[in-house]
Amino acid sequence: MMDLWCGDPAIDESEGSNRPETLRVIEEGGKFGVIIDRLLRRYNASSWAQVISDPWSAIAAETESWNAANATLPDVARSAPLPQPIDLVIIDLPEIERVRAATLAFNLLAPGGAVIALEPQVPTGDVGEPEQGVEMTPAQQVVASFNQWIEFVQSVNSNHSAAFVELAGGTIGVFLRSA
Repeated sequence: MMDLWCGDPAIDESEGSNRPETLRVIEEGGKFGVIIDRLLRRYNASSWAQVISDPWSAIAAETESWNAANATLPDVARSAPLPQPIDLVIIDLPEIERVRAATLAFNLLAPGGAVIALEPQVPTGDVGEPEQGVEMTPAQQVVASFNQWIEFVQSVNSNHSAAFVELAGGTIGVFLRSA
């Protein structure tokens, strides 16, 4: 994507096109965040692209809180943790965290914006019923996460748009906020 937006730095006359106004890469792991930051600097993209080394759930919650607290301010005076409006969020998280991240991301989208996420695997086998006051087993967490995914898909699809594309490694879900 950086070659498309900025041109190939290895080719002197290479020019990019259609780059976004801003790009935020949320990477919880500090070491990988440093690698991504070096990549952004290699493309001279530091003025419009940034790596944030915090969990997505924390950044999304902080942005929602910031938006609520500053709702009456003019757009010029706002400086939320994530630039607004958000047009695209690509989620690449472990299966158990994915549905919460997709829900938070969808709530932050601008009209016409999209969330893209890998659909969780369909759980199989009997995992037993979770008991009150007892921590769920990993298999029960997978089932609970999948059920939350289904609820998310249904809620988005009732007022917005959802589409799925089957790939060799799973199914990609694309969720588009109505304009």
